[in-house]
Amino acid sequence: MHSIATIINYCTNDHKFLRPCIDEVKHFSSQILIPVSDHFFDGTPENRGLLNHAYREHSDCEFIEFAYDPNRPYGFSTSKRPDDLDWARHWHSTARMIGYFHLRKEIEYVLFIDVDEIYEGRPFKAWLDQFDYRDYSALRFTSYEYFREPCYRAKEIFTSGLMARKSLLTPKQILNVDERMGLYRDLPEKKIMHLMGLEEQPLIHHYSWVRTQEEMLKKTATWSHHWERDWASLIEKEFSAPVPGKNSLTNQEYERVEPYIALMSPKPAHRVTYSEIFRKELAEEFNLQTEL
Repeated sequence: MHSIATIINYCTNDHKFLRPCIDEVKHFSSQILIPVSDHFFDGTPENRGLLNHAYREHSDCEFIEFAYDPNRPYGFSTSKRPDDLDWARHWHSTARMIGYFHLRKEIEYVLFIDVDEIYEGRPFKAWLDQFDYRDYSALRFTSYEYFREPCYRAKEIFTSGLMARKSLLTPKQILNVDERMGLYRDLPEKKIMHLMGLEEQPLIHHYSWVRTQEEMLKKTATWSHHWERDWASLIEKEFSAPVPGKNSLTNQEYERVEPYIALMSPKPAHRVTYSEIFRKELAEEFNLQTEL
């Protein structure tokens, strides 16, 4: 029996990933915690309707909503301000720290993931059954990464996720400006990186860049790397052409594969105008008169 809690960082920019993420981690998690802020980390309010929908739809998980305040960040020794370049990173780590405070006593290991990192639940459970992960204080895994659509996968393999022994964690360690990589670095030996599944293939599918143009613009305006590049111009250029063989945002080459999961963006509502409805009324009236 595995006593593993999964803490999922979530915001409604990533709502379409929530169900597949939860469905997969249920195969191996004793506890699922989802800390979520009432604001995005650029200070704009969260989508309250989508938050409430997620709380109702996934009532078997533990959502922990916390307040965002640019004048009062969490952490005893924190002096971060909104103009700090690592401001959003601090809040990402804050979410994980808040999840940590709600772990059940019997939990042995904590898996820290983002909601757009989809684990292969059953194969990961099989790996846990056969790998002596309890020999390690911290473990990191290999991951596939995708671009624009779930069928376009980067040829390069990446590192994703962090599983750590709960007894070694402290709030101060979790509240790390380098997030999971910094936490992994600061935990004591024995540690291991670049883990694959039993068939020597990654068990994580990272969909960070699988978005519409509008979704990418929203993501890059509110994430921790927003200051690094002129994302809006790069995204506009990327979507001005069909999907190429290279990701122009991160310069990764990718190939077309069979999608692991189907991800659907919400279909936008059709917005009507007074004149459109007036024309329809006229047409309806004309048809009625013709029939008479």
